[in-house]
Amino acid sequence: MRKSSIVVLFLFLLLGCNESPQFTLQEIGVKRLGIAKPKSICYSAPDSCFFLITEDYTLAKLDLNLEVLQTKTLPPDQYKALFSDEGWLYAMSKNSIYFIDKAKMDFAQKVNVSKYFPKFSTPVVLTFNPVKKAFILVVQTRLPIVYEFDPLNFRKVGTKKLDRVSQVACGFSIGTSLFLVNDAKKEIFELDMNKDYSITRSFRYPKIEVSSATFSSLSGLMLLSSELRRIFIYKFQNF
Repeated sequence: MRKSSIVVLFLFLLLGCNESPQFTLQEIGVKRLGIAKPKSICYSAPDSCFFLITEDYTLAKLDLNLEVLQTKTLPPDQYKALFSDEGWLYAMSKNSIYFIDKAKMDFAQKVNVSKYFPKFSTPVVLTFNPVKKAFILVVQTRLPIVYEFDPLNFRKVGTKKLDRVSQVACGFSIGTSLFLVNDAKKEIFELDMNKDYSITRSFRYPKIEVSSATFSSLSGLMLLSSELRRIFIYKFQNF
């Protein structure tokens, strides 16, 4: 075999090894929401409920059947994502992180984070990295960037550019896996937080508009379509 042929074969095998496996999601249910203009949703495992925010700043608490239990109006802002841990509910806007008392649904404090981001960028994901014990914000610029923040003072402690995802609409995490939704390509990428956010696999979903996504071990993967005012529920492999 010629040397040139060996080089071509080696490059082909090398590129093939870098390709992550891709799967197609299996839809198992659809739920129409009883609240208008839904924008972002997150599941709160400690509370066994969902929190949802609308385009007109309404924060809603939903039960496991996605029925509205309680609502509250938040300060007007460009809210982009929600995240819940054992202590607080966090609402991320274009410039700030709002801390919200989950029991009272009351605003508690606000932290400005926009000073860390490039001009004309948009934060799209807020979650937690259990490996580095840090909050992570995914910010869409020309390419998405992961920003890591110290949870005690929200000081930036790290960044990581993501060149293979290209465009992120929303996302969430399960354990040490970060899931980012590229709504333009109708694809969800799974990134390993143990391995510097390397992509391990991806999932294709039908051609619906997705503005937010979350996961419940009781229900499955849940994709929110703001346009259709519906939650599409999928069986998620290995979770």
